[in-house]
Amino acid sequence: MIQSSHSDTYKLETTRVCANLLIMMLIAVVTSIIPLLLNNNSAIFYTSLPFYITVVILFTCIMYLQYWGIVIGVMSFLICGFVLELPLKILIINCIVNTFQIFLLLVAFFALKRLKIPNRNKYAQGIFYLSQYNFLLLILFILYILFCIFNSHTWITILYTFASATFVVTIIKVIVNKDLHLLFYTVCIALLPSLLCSTISALGSGVPSYLMGDYIFTWTFSNYILLQTCGYLIFQMLFTKSRTRLPNKEIVEIDLSSIAYYVAMLLWNLLIIYLLYSKILQHNIYIYFFPWILGNIFFGFNLCFSFYNDAENVTDKFAWYEHRVVVVEKNTSGIVTIITFLLPLSVSFIGNIPEELFVLFIANIFCACLSVGLIWVPSPNIKFIALLKSMKTIFYLYSITLLLISVIMIMFSKH
Repeated sequence: MIQSSHSDTYKLETTRVCANLLIMMLIAVVTSIIPLLLNNNSAIFYTSLPFYITVVILFTCIMYLQYWGIVIGVMSFLICGFVLELPLKILIINCIVNTFQIFLLLVAFFALKRLKIPNRNKYAQGIFYLSQYNFLLLILFILYILFCIFNSHTWITILYTFASATFVVTIIKVIVNKDLHLLFYTVCIALLPSLLCSTISALGSGVPSYLMGDYIFTWTFSNYILLQTCGYLIFQMLFTKSRTRLPNKEIVEIDLSSIAYYVAMLLWNLLIIYLLYSKILQHNIYIYFFPWILGNIFFGFNLCFSFYNDAENVTDKFAWYEHRVVVVEKNTSGIVTIITFLLPLSVSFIGNIPEELFVLFIANIFCACLSVGLIWVPSPNIKFIALLKSMKTIFYLYSITLLLISVIMIMFSKH
């Protein structure tokens, strides 16, 4: 639900369907970047990755957002294909096949919610707790992540090992508890959709026969491991969750500060997409996952917190907001100092600064300067200083994240 909670901020009215579309667009853009940053394979294999965590994110979207999750999936697949410059035929086939997989997951989820099984256990009712089985799933998921990070070869062997271990543990759980609920999830959600769609994708995309087995096994087993471990843990928490259906034409009020954080987060992700598409980020791309996720954490939490009125019980609201504005300015001053020393050091280290790095430095300095200097605000105008706090925070976050990207580019630049 999107609803204004601030009485001392500017507001904007819109319809609920428009607000939902904006949220879907942001989630799709964020989701599409994950495989782009973690992809070390050729373009045709962009959906057949050893660590395709995007499938868990999309599964979570369809569990909570239902049909909106399919829209998110389609948008994210199209963005991935565009950035990777896939041939039109492969782009269309992969988009259709991946959308079909998300649709199958949604159908299976609906069927599982309606499946009548007596004596369901707590975890099968959507109540998460750290049982022995859940603990093993968590351990397998963490170990799998570590293997994906620190190993670049023998993927098939790793996939076989983890998929077999996950399957054996799950079957033991099914037999011991006589849990048809878990068996249905394993077969109809974690396994069959990936196996079916990977086969269709391999045939339709023209994958060479000698690579087809690796393509199908990588897609199927990696998705199975992620959906059966991390995906199933999330499934337990969202299984009984239901959303209140409200009219799409209902008018909702959104704080202007929330809109500012939304736009800032969207622009941050679009910037990363541009840097990837233009090949500016081309060496050790996975390293840039960390500044990207850091920026999304910063902007995402500020976006969520902007819906709360934390100054509601404050006597002098103007002084409360002004104090936070000053704190942002003091923190930004330290960033300006770092940039001042980093720019000449990079010149001595690299020699001639690449044009892309120079532009990032200018953008970094620009954002930092916008955050410095308290603008005089008449004390009765609490709404303006509340918006000022948000704007200064946004440009401060931009300066931090751009600085981190610049440092990484300096580290991997050639003399």
